Amino acid sequence: MRPQPLDKTRNVRGLFITHDVSNYGASRSLQLLLNNLPDIHIDLIVRKNLFRKDASIQDIRSRFGPHIAAISRQYLPFDLCYKYKPANSWKLALQKIINRIVWRATRSRVYDYINRGNYDFIHLNSLVLHPLITPRYPFVIHMRDIYDRSSKHALNNIKNAKGVIFIDEATRDPFLGVSFAHSIVLNNPFDMTLLSEYAKSHFNWPEQDFTKRVIFSIIGGVTNKKGVDFIIRSFMKLRNDNARLLIVGRGEKNYESLCRRIALPDERIIFWGEERDILKIYSISDYILRGEEYQCIGRTIYEGLYAGCQVIIPAEDTKRKPMFEFDTFKHAIHFYQPRHDHELSGLLDRLSFNKVRKSSYYSNVDRYVRQFHLFITELLNNE
Repeated sequence: MRPQPLDKTRNVRGLFITHDVSNYGASRSLQLLLNNLPDIHIDLIVRKNLFRKDASIQDIRSRFGPHIAAISRQYLPFDLCYKYKPANSWKLALQKIINRIVWRATRSRVYDYINRGNYDFIHLNSLVLHPLITPRYPFVIHMRDIYDRSSKHALNNIKNAKGVIFIDEATRDPFLGVSFAHSIVLNNPFDMTLLSEYAKSHFNWPEQDFTKRVIFSIIGGVTNKKGVDFIIRSFMKLRNDNARLLIVGRGEKNYESLCRRIALPDERIIFWGEERDILKIYSISDYILRGEEYQCIGRTIYEGLYAGCQVIIPAEDTKRKPMFEFDTFKHAIHFYQPRHDHELSGLLDRLSFNKVRKSSYYSNVDRYVRQFHLFITELLNNE
């Protein structure tokens, strides 16, 4: 069932602003929303990069939806005020200074764009974009990271938003006791139903037949935060020569080089690199895992579950926060104590002898879009 139009008497205009156009995380969630959002005039602002090449407008449109009316690149603020952010370094400090200077010099262009658009709502796709918020405009901010309480300026901005969307209770917790004009806890959208077509194909690495292997995959940035080196070391203790570890994504050059050196003696570990068609990875994977030093469920975990994979999550028994749809997928969920190499390696070893049989692929997109639709409708009706 498709969501009903927000208001049949007028064409609602929405501006979506994102700092990320990759094929992972926050960007992928926004792509699924915009590709399935009916009856709204959609414009999109994407972050213009200072330190790397921008994706082409054609590529951005192919990801976020051909129906998007206008796509604009703008310099955007980027405030790292969330837990588990990158560690301080001279390089990061320099980037912060340059970003701040460029944003102050160019922010009038963004607000000029907003003024011309006459938007009913303006959706910010991440906490890092909070400096954009001003009471003058109907901002909605999507809280995908856990606010670290380091900035009162951030808190004041968020309170000035017309609406706040939290992806789970963990992102809501830092704001207990804080009242907002309009807020909701809404889990991310996931759609893995296209995998029914992938099941008919075979995707192989040279000299590898993944249909005959037990495949563990970690997907996203190859970073210390994600614990890629920790996962590599734990995996290397496995006894089963039939297991494979796929490392999907790219990372900071020195850290990725470190990971490759650690993995060098073990031919079972495959550095896949960036993969534009990420469904391909889920189609050949049996287990999706994460290696953060804290409890982390994250988008790849839910995508794995919706893809029929089993998942391996860092979480202490006494501190596990409720998962959406846990009862539905509990047979496919395995927990281990974060950064406990002996516990993880033992779990991987046991699972490496059990290839997952996939029979169903799932989607919550229709339900998600209906809930987002209702949230925006209520926000507009309360103006």
